[in-house]
Amino acid sequence: MTNITRNIARYLSIAICGITLSVQSAMGIDGLPLPSGATETLATITDAATFALPIGAYSNDALPTVSLQGRKHTRAWRLDVSSLTVDQVAQPVIDYLIDNGYSLRLDCSSEACGGFDFRFAIETAKAPALFVDFRNFRFFSAQNNEQAASVLISHFADSIFLQLIHLDGSSEGTTINVTPKVSQERLPTFAQPSSDTFGTQLQSLGHIILSDLSFASGASTLENQEFKSLEHLSKFMKDNPNQKILIVGHSDNSGTLAANIGLSQKRAQSVAQRLISQYNIDAFRIQAEGAGYLSPITTNTTKEGRRQNRRVEVVLD
Repeated sequence: MTNITRNIARYLSIAICGITLSVQSAMGIDGLPLPSGATETLATITDAATFALPIGAYSNDALPTVSLQGRKHTRAWRLDVSSLTVDQVAQPVIDYLIDNGYSLRLDCSSEACGGFDFRFAIETAKAPALFVDFRNFRFFSAQNNEQAASVLISHFADSIFLQLIHLDGSSEGTTINVTPKVSQERLPTFAQPSSDTFGTQLQSLGHIILSDLSFASGASTLENQEFKSLEHLSKFMKDNPNQKILIVGHSDNSGTLAANIGLSQKRAQSVAQRLISQYNIDAFRIQAEGAGYLSPITTNTTKEGRRQNRRVEVVLD
C-alpha cells in the first residue's frame, strides 16, 4: 500500500494488533454447503456395500480404516472458484457435519495424510469426475451413529474438486442432502447508522463496517442490487468533496494468508468499483486493500465468529 495517511496507518496498526487482542465473544441445515457454481460430476448409489472408512494417516505401508456396511452414496463436484483455497471450501463442510451430530475421525492435509500413498490407498472416483493433486488436498472422515462420511477436497489446475462418500447403515435409508449453495453470502449484520448519522459516526470513529453487503457465495463480486450502506457512503462523499477513503476487505482464517488477502482485496475492489460506476465517486478518492485474517473482530474458532470476521469496512483517509 502506498501513500497511506497517518489515520489509515493507525487503523491498520490496530487491526494487526487484533491478532492477539481479538475479542473472544460468546456465541436445521439446507444441505452440504458448497460455493455457488459447483458442477456435479458423479452420483452413484451402491446398496449393501462395504466401505473402509479411513481413520488415520498412511504410515508403515498401511492405512488405518474401520470396515462399515450399508448403502453407499458417492458424489463428486468440480468448483471453478480459483480464488478459494482447499481449506476455505473444507471448513463449511466440516461445520455442517459437526452441526449434524457427526464426530470427526480424521482430518489431515497432503503430506500429513501420507501424500501420494494416502491418495492412492483411499477410495476415489476416476477422472474426469475427480482430479487430485497429492501435494494439495485435504481429507476428513466422520461418523454419526450408523452413518459415516468421508470428504476429499483437492485443488487441481484452475478448479477445486470435492468427493463425498456417505455410508448409511440404518434401515431407513437416510442420506445427506447435498445441495450446492447458490444463495448470496450476506456479510454479518452490525448496527448500521442512518443516512443522517452515517457521516457523523464515520468522522467520529474513523471507520464503519458496511454491514449490508452481499457477495455470491465464495466469490469476490458484489451482488447486483442496492445497498443502503453504499448510498449513505456516497452521500457522505458528495457532501465532503475533498474526503478520501480506504475500502478494506477482511476474511476469516480458513486457508492461507496470501489467499485470504487476495480474496478480501478483490471484494474491497468490487465495492470501490460500485462507488465509482454507480454513484459517480472519483476513482482517485478511493483506495481498496485486503487485510485477510489479520484484523479479526472476534474469535475464528466458531462458525459464527468466522462469519463476523468476513466483512468490508470503510476507513477515512
